[in-house]
Amino acid sequence: MLLWWHHPKNLTTGQQLLFWLVLPLWCLLLWPLAVLWQIVRLGRRAMQSIIFHHQPTALPILLIGNIVVGGGGKTPVVAMLRRYFPRSVTLVKNYKAHWRWASPAVLIEKNTKLAGAMDEALIHARSGDVVLCKNRRAGLRLIETLRATKKYNLVIADDGFEDYSYRPSMTILTMQADFGLGNGLPLPLGPLRQLFSPAMSSHPRKPAAWLLLRDKFDLTATPKITAPVFFLKKNYLAPFVKGARIIPFAGIARPESFFNGVRQLGAKVVATKKFPDHYQFSTHDIKKLQTLAAKFRAQLITTEKDAVRLPPAIAKNILTLPLRISGDPRLIDFIKKNLYNK
Repeated sequence: MLLWWHHPKNLTTGQQLLFWLVLPLWCLLLWPLAVLWQIVRLGRRAMQSIIFHHQPTALPILLIGNIVVGGGGKTPVVAMLRRYFPRSVTLVKNYKAHWRWASPAVLIEKNTKLAGAMDEALIHARSGDVVLCKNRRAGLRLIETLRATKKYNLVIADDGFEDYSYRPSMTILTMQADFGLGNGLPLPLGPLRQLFSPAMSSHPRKPAAWLLLRDKFDLTATPKITAPVFFLKKNYLAPFVKGARIIPFAGIARPESFFNGVRQLGAKVVATKKFPDHYQFSTHDIKKLQTLAAKFRAQLITTEKDAVRLPPAIAKNILTLPLRISGDPRLIDFIKKNLYNK
């Protein structure tokens, strides 16, 4: 009943905790923590809903979120949407421990970089303006002050489904096909930030749609969701020839998805290296990777997210695997209809 949707290959992949896919009996001891997590989450929701009434901006807000911890595919989906909404601005919360700027929100203009910013913010800044914020209300207030001069007509929020300090105009949730919802249980018993139901009709932010990201379109697994589901395809753009000896490394939530993408492009993967999510690579890390590459006579490759965290002098000698999203052409019309024709 709990394992309603997952692929068996995930039961043998590395860094994901196994009890997030299959639930050993000893993990039942974590039930009290799971209940406590939900109490805290609901309390936070109630407090924010009571305190925050005024919407910080008059612009429509499109929230792209997920209910699974990490690796839901939000960032490449936002990057895809920005191609269709060129006058949009992306809102990204900085989750790093230390906020180094005097203002609680800063603007990163298109094609510029900001030292210390989240990797998602730096990726989005390649295609348009980004507001990086300590809290989303501060970010939205900054956007409101800039919208006349910048001519913004839409805010796209990368993450923030559980943040009730503002009200999105439309909510869309993403999900990776090769992981789904794991065992369907909330933290710490499973990977879900909150309990899931196919309709989520009782949730104050009932999603208008779900986006299902797949490596291939011919997968047979289908999530039990009553809201509209749009199927998107992950397209990796190979920077190497088939048969090339490659060592992929990544500091993302689910690196196995990236490693599998490299293999699907025909690379001969001779070794892999995993790092924690949003990992800041040190000179020692890079030297060890270079030594490993020399040992196997292979080329290093990493994700776009990881590449922006590498020093430029080092990054130019490491391949980057671009990820582009394509899929159902009805999605953009669906978004425009729900945002602007209410």
